[in-house]
Amino acid sequence: MPACQANGRARVGRQGRARRGMSRRLIGLPELEDLAIGAAVLGTGGGGDPYVGKLWAQGRIHARGPVELIDADDLADDDLVIAAAMMGAPSVIVEKIPNGAELVAAFQAVEQACEARAAAVMCIEAGGINSTIPFALAADLGLPVVDADGMGRAFPEVQMVSFAAYGLPATPMAIADEHGNVTLLRTTSAEWAERLGRALVVAEGGASVLAQYPLRGLDFKRTAIRGTLSLALEIGAGLRGAGRQGNVAIESLTHRLRGAVIFHG
Repeated sequence: MPACQANGRARVGRQGRARRGMSRRLIGLPELEDLAIGAAVLGTGGGGDPYVGKLWAQGRIHARGPVELIDADDLADDDLVIAAAMMGAPSVIVEKIPNGAELVAAFQAVEQACEARAAAVMCIEAGGINSTIPFALAADLGLPVVDADGMGRAFPEVQMVSFAAYGLPATPMAIADEHGNVTLLRTTSAEWAERLGRALVVAEGGASVLAQYPLRGLDFKRTAIRGTLSLALEIGAGLRGAGRQGNVAIESLTHRLRGAVIFHG
């Protein structure tokens, strides 16, 4: 059942939510550095540069305090989880950095469509810029981020995630820009969400923020790729620790990701 039809019940407010598990960690400024490095690796060349999202999140965390990273099992089955992201050309994103209010507006538009308050924010992808942007929103709203995503890497289109593979809807999806425009889409498929959303983003200058895939905790837990943000943090910490020692960095990566060195040159 879609999250926005979850018995029509509104969830409790932002603060004081009880969770079953205790598998949490705080993400502050040092951890964001590691996350950005690890996300660049997991992005394998896609998803845009995490650096811009890192700067945005660092600013919000500096102002608001660290963000909780929680395990998927910490969610109740009827909790609402919403993905926060950017859509558009990476080169445009660098020149057209959001002011922050756009993402809050998009996120709250999806909450209103679902007639529920979100219990957590999720990353739609673990690689690239969309691995760091949700932490900026989470800091602003006082929400945790769930240690999971929809792919474990970066992807170019809305439908290319595990949630869509399991038949879960991408919409209601809200897209917002720096001019105060907020557009809510309800589509028949994730493919249509991609087509219509992409056309709207082009009209808005080539890059916009969005909130999408509102999911109940039960559906999120059975379809998400778990532990991907922890993996990015671990990769980033390992590479940062290796510094300029290239061989050490390569050994760290191949060991953690079960990879292999094909050649030296």
